[in-house]
Amino acid sequence: MKKVFFLMIVLSMVFVAHGRLAENKIQVLLVKKYLYVRSYFSQDQDVLILLFRGKGNKQICFLRSYLIAADAPMTFASIRKNAKIFHGNSDDTAPWRLNDTYIGGSHAYGFGMEIKVNNHGLSVADLGTEWLDDKGDKYYIVEVVDSNTLRILSENKSDSDIWKFNYWKRKGKNKTLKNAKGKILKAASFKYKQLYPASRINFQKYLIDGKTTLKQFRATECDFLDVVDDYDIIAPDTMLEFVRKNAGKKVNRVDKSLAAMIYNRITYRFLPLGTCLIKHYAKANRKFKLGYMGFTQGMVMGGRTMEYRGEYIPKTIPFERQGKKYNFTEIEDITARKGYRFYFMSSRNNIKDPNDLPDRFIQLLDNNKGGKKNPEIGYAIGYSRLEGMTKPEIRSKNTSYAFRFIAHRKSYPIAISNKMIEKDTEFNAVAYRQYFDARRFKNATSVYWHKQGDDYYVLYADYHKNVKGDIIKLPTEFTGKKVSIIEKTPSITLESGDTIPSEGIKLSVKNNYGFIGLKIK
Repeated sequence: MKKVFFLMIVLSMVFVAHGRLAENKIQVLLVKKYLYVRSYFSQDQDVLILLFRGKGNKQICFLRSYLIAADAPMTFASIRKNAKIFHGNSDDTAPWRLNDTYIGGSHAYGFGMEIKVNNHGLSVADLGTEWLDDKGDKYYIVEVVDSNTLRILSENKSDSDIWKFNYWKRKGKNKTLKNAKGKILKAASFKYKQLYPASRINFQKYLIDGKTTLKQFRATECDFLDVVDDYDIIAPDTMLEFVRKNAGKKVNRVDKSLAAMIYNRITYRFLPLGTCLIKHYAKANRKFKLGYMGFTQGMVMGGRTMEYRGEYIPKTIPFERQGKKYNFTEIEDITARKGYRFYFMSSRNNIKDPNDLPDRFIQLLDNNKGGKKNPEIGYAIGYSRLEGMTKPEIRSKNTSYAFRFIAHRKSYPIAISNKMIEKDTEFNAVAYRQYFDARRFKNATSVYWHKQGDDYYVLYADYHKNVKGDIIKLPTEFTGKKVSIIEKTPSITLESGDTIPSEGIKLSVKNNYGFIGLKIK
């Protein structure tokens, strides 16, 4: 309790009032393992993104997002009083799905088991020791949790890089383990348990404008912040061999002596207007069977109660499932569809063009009785079409599976899937996640922009109505910049030419729907 009270005092001291935050700036603050990123959202609100280090793998991950009054001081007391959560997202770090399990991100070794054995009598001296079940399969003690709880992992039955571990069936009863000395462990119950950690953190950096280290307890205004998460993933068979060789000792299961299976360097670049650009470089240090990798993912916005939650996915086509028709191009109302699962892939005939997969996934949320006609908060998850392996011509060769999401739970973009990955394969992906004020432009469903490259911006505008000469007013620093079209529907026309005038971009839409993506340089 004293520690909590002390932390509250420290937070109250280090957060400072800032006045109205400029639209092209962000404010950041690092307090121990928690990072706060604040940026402009609307005329009267800012968006506040909170990050932390995950409990299991200690990786950088998102925690929550809030709206806070623009004139509210940046103090801990003010945040507690004024910040309103609209997005819980503590599991948004993308893992690898490989060799039939998730690993990395917030995931560890998912085929471990936790067994309850009352008064088992084991200790550190029993770590790494071998036990047989009633079928003769081998298991090893990996953790002694307490006097009644053990965590175990089976032997790896593969002699290749593609590991193979045993599972006990969920409905099995009276499971027993026996060691060479004849000692018997009777498992009163068991469950699958991820065995943490699977990741070895090499370093984590917080760099103001990509250069200067962010200091603890010091609120700082800047153009952008790079959060660099550099870590290795240790394969479970490598870990188990290490534990067995050090039987009877408590060891660091991601010890520096262990060879990495995958090397990851993820740079989260926080930019103005609620933007996080994710640059993910990875290298495979051994062969593995890749189920899929998305390089980003996102929990669904909103809590258990809200007026409206919609899902909009451009470049999809209408489809029917179990007698019900869906059209995510037209925005599907998923407010009450708890647990519904949707898959977008060529084989399901709900993607317009298999060579140009859907690469933007947009949520619309309202908690203030605006409802479907006037949602308040927009949230876009997307891939770069201009850099890395998420460019359409590369991505379409690596996957026909664009996206899946579970209503009320999570969105999973997919960049590559169903591949046998060879040693030394490198991955370079660029993704983004961005909040936007869905009410800023009254005629458009969504409009958002961010700096994506070192010298260019990307802007997207989506419409679900006809408009003539609609003006997208941009900040003054965009005046005179050159514009080129990244992609668009035939139904939308850019009328303001290839240079941005002072009044903004002018667009016209027919057929009651259209979108456009622009590169601004």
